[in-house]
Amino acid sequence: MPAVNVAKSINKRRANEQILKNQPLMEDGKLCLCVVHIKELVKKEFDEVVLDFPTKLLKDEEERLRSQVPPSCFAISELTQFYFTKLGIVRLSSKVQMLQNLKVLNLTRNNLKKLPETLTKITTLEDINVSHNDLEQCPLLPSSIVTVDLCSNLIMGISKEFQACNKLDRLILHTNRICSTDAEAFNGCDNLKQLDISHNSFDEFPVCLNRLESLEWLDMSHNSIQTIPEEFVVRNKNIRGLYLAATKIHDMASLRNIAKFELLENLNMNGNGLKKLVDEFENLKWLQQIWLSSNQFTEFPVSLTKIKYLGGIDLNDNEIKVIDDEAIDFGTLARCCVSLELSGNGLQSFPEQLCKFNRMTRLNLSLNSCRSMTKSMAEYFKKFMPQLILETSRSKSYDDGLMLYGNPFGNVMMRCVKAGDLDGIVCAQIQDEQGMDTGKTGILADDVNARMRIIE
Repeated sequence: MPAVNVAKSINKRRANEQILKNQPLMEDGKLCLCVVHIKELVKKEFDEVVLDFPTKLLKDEEERLRSQVPPSCFAISELTQFYFTKLGIVRLSSKVQMLQNLKVLNLTRNNLKKLPETLTKITTLEDINVSHNDLEQCPLLPSSIVTVDLCSNLIMGISKEFQACNKLDRLILHTNRICSTDAEAFNGCDNLKQLDISHNSFDEFPVCLNRLESLEWLDMSHNSIQTIPEEFVVRNKNIRGLYLAATKIHDMASLRNIAKFELLENLNMNGNGLKKLVDEFENLKWLQQIWLSSNQFTEFPVSLTKIKYLGGIDLNDNEIKVIDDEAIDFGTLARCCVSLELSGNGLQSFPEQLCKFNRMTRLNLSLNSCRSMTKSMAEYFKKFMPQLILETSRSKSYDDGLMLYGNPFGNVMMRCVKAGDLDGIVCAQIQDEQGMDTGKTGILADDVNARMRIIE
């Protein structure tokens, strides 16, 4: 046998082995991918890899094939879950309609450009994932569909493909090229609760969203949308999660409209050029988490201090250089806040009212301009913070603890921060305040009393 043919044979065998290794076998309704079945499913037509479906095997061949093909292969119509990913499929056969018991169809990470209309005939289909393909338009789907993931494709618009999907609950369309939608695109989608259209090319608010009265979770981040219209707020009373990061929404009218979402729990407005919030934000009584990083705030938003269930605030990378302890009452916020991000603001001093935050588990004060802290502040950090997070920590973006790195502290405090020595922070504060640099951090002493004796 020529060397070229031998090499082709070896490569083909390795490819089959890899397919069998990566794909699930027949179990609880999943597809059996024996070698014979693979040959029937994946065909080469005009240099294209096509996902086909086997027709009924001839009776006189059944006995001969039983030794090679598991019995489950002869009952493909009973298949309930079909996972076929990372195989370079460019076309799906219209014979997919044979799978009349299918509930889950996963075709992610292939090269599909469109899906056959016969998908609408699978009346049991509930979950479809065609993410990371080359789809240029939204596919027609059966009315039974509940979850649809079409992210990371080449879709440019939404027409009326989803109007028949009256059971649709979750629709993921992020990272496409969508710039327009039909005004009636979601007519009939009365049960849609989660919609992700982030990372697209919208330059105005999609009017079709006004009809989604059951919507609870909406992500429109990374678009060029400039306003939130009042009609959307009036007709969508159930919004609990609203994500508008890296949009152009910063006008007062839109902020007032956002403040009318009475059930809002999570709001993300990172990177929107915001300079202040409207007073009406204090009416968001169920708000639990707000992200406002990379904006242009010069003052701590006072309206946030009046929300009694607000557990997390992210104000990283703004321009809040001073927080006036006397002008702002943090009493309400101190009783509920567990996470506060104030990194990269140029803060010149840490507000003493932070000592009231007895439930705080994560406090980010890194990369500011604070040169010192009071003794009471150091004692608060030691008592309530679980750890002092190092600048080099790989999990610093989500770990509970205190972050102080990047501030121009005195020498002793600086060594404490670099060593992650939370126990020695009080001693370091006193030494720096009195200008008594012993050359040691508190981590080298036995206990607090020993540290105090060093100073004496």
